[in-house]
Amino acid sequence: IINDILDFSKIEAGKLAIESVAFSPVALVQGVAALFQARALEKNLRLTVTLPDKPPAALLGDPTRIRQILLNLVDNAIKFTQCGEVELRIGCATTDDDADAIACQFSVRDSGIGISADTQARLFQAFSQADSSTTRRYGGTGLGLAVSSQLAELMGGRLTVESAPELGSCFTLHLRLPATSLPLVDLPSESVIQLRGRILVVEDHPVNQKVLAHQLREMGLQYAVAGSGIRALELLQTDAFDLVLMDWQMPEMDGLEATRQIRQLPTDARHIPIIALTANASAGFRETCLAAGANDYMSKPYTEALLAALLMQWLPQSAPAAPPDLPLLDLKALHERYPGNPGLVRELETVFLSTTRASLSMLKQAIEQGDAVATRKEAHALKGAAASVRAHAVQEGAARIENSVQGGDFAAAAAELAALEERFRAHA
Repeated sequence: IINDILDFSKIEAGKLAIESVAFSPVALVQGVAALFQARALEKNLRLTVTLPDKPPAALLGDPTRIRQILLNLVDNAIKFTQCGEVELRIGCATTDDDADAIACQFSVRDSGIGISADTQARLFQAFSQADSSTTRRYGGTGLGLAVSSQLAELMGGRLTVESAPELGSCFTLHLRLPATSLPLVDLPSESVIQLRGRILVVEDHPVNQKVLAHQLREMGLQYAVAGSGIRALELLQTDAFDLVLMDWQMPEMDGLEATRQIRQLPTDARHIPIIALTANASAGFRETCLAAGANDYMSKPYTEALLAALLMQWLPQSAPAAPPDLPLLDLKALHERYPGNPGLVRELETVFLSTTRASLSMLKQAIEQGDAVATRKEAHALKGAAASVRAHAVQEGAARIENSVQGGDFAAAAAELAALEERFRAHA
């Protein structure tokens, strides 16, 4: 909110400059999606990226301001969507009057509450929202879209919306940007989390095996490949892994049955996180996966950025677990993520401590009652919130609780919760 107000003031005063540097539109969009993947997962929303068949390798423009607009649009889309999906899409086409210019459309589509025609007419005005009930329920100032619209105009483009109540919305940033062969500028990174771990890839198709192997290598992860569910069960009983990527459609033993049998193993391998992979994510697929014992799922095709964001939720972090004398939150990383905004960092810390205290209480009650659904739901929400504020120890503890209950081991979940409560009391 503070940044929106500052930008709005600069725009009104004519003091906000627009850059023209080389950037990759694909990397920009994938980076934005990766930042919101955790929040989308918390709400059980699908967050997808759709790219053109031949996207331009590099464009000349202001990637920082384009990114700012997309961050605002995706943030709103997730905020106002209770179920379904949010899609981030790039459209590109050459222009008739300038062979070097690319007509770009950066779109954010959601299946949320939608917007009436009357509200759309004033949507890009400062401090405008649908109505007072929207502000009470969802928060915000209504300033973000005004800033985004003015930024689009400063870049020679425009921001449009198509929507109807209860039918979702689609916001599109229209820009004409020159293609370029200049070296790409480095965009600032929002994440300091690196991946580590050993992955078991359960996939029968050789092409998919190679694609996943390449993606995991690029992330610095170790892996082994099982060509069937039967082979996966064998490997899990003889080798150590941190996570399973499970194709759902395989001959001999499909992913559904393999997942069920993994959860029945007599060893600790039964607690391993399992992510289901499918090219046919029909309605109810997620519920089927979770009922079988999978922790999460992802639809094919997917980008490396989206895969990395999902793995980030279930793998241990590269930094060693924080010793007892370190704070719960990595405040240094938060200040780097929100430079020049110490008030926001303090607010994030205060809100996180308050909500975590309540979350630990609800987890204790759910575990004592043997309520697997409530425990997994609360642990998953805590894990996502902790990841957002770089509370690595809390994130990993919540993940272990979720995994323990997934395998039916409430005693292990209770032990993990006790350790987490002790750490929280010592540092909160």
